[in-house]
Amino acid sequence: MGSLSGTDSKSSPSSWKFQAEILRAECNLVRMERELAVKKMDNNRLKMETTLRSALQALINGRKKISSLVIEEEIQDKIHKLEETTTPSAILQEEEWCKGRCREVVKKIAQQVRGEREEWSQMQDMVGRVRAEMEQLQLSRHYWEDRAHESNRQLQCLRLLVRPFNN
Repeated sequence: MGSLSGTDSKSSPSSWKFQAEILRAECNLVRMERELAVKKMDNNRLKMETTLRSALQALINGRKKISSLVIEEEIQDKIHKLEETTTPSAILQEEEWCKGRCREVVKKIAQQVRGEREEWSQMQDMVGRVRAEMEQLQLSRHYWEDRAHESNRQLQCLRLLVRPFNN
């Protein structure tokens, strides 16, 4: 009797509206969860990027104590770890953008490290040349000081020899 009067709950407009509202609410919930996941992924990526930048900066600052091969290995290790930090997610475009951006940042940092390492090497060469020149100047100075002292001794001897004749 209920189906003859048109009050069947499965086909009533209010039932469809209610189900549509539930689906809309679920979609909104899923959308919010996705946004939270994206934010969390971005935060983790930023933290990892900051950590890796810090590690690379420490390598740059410590390059005086570490050989260039070790620095290069550490840089490659950090690049590899940075590439691993981007985890699969539902938003592939953002993931690819993050990977590309992270690679760009790491490549720029690696270029800076290589440039600074080259500058450091050039500075060490210059320091070596200046050190050699300073040693040469020091030897020359000692030579001329010794000559001056010897000339003074000879002059004093000559004065002593000439003195009896002047009186």
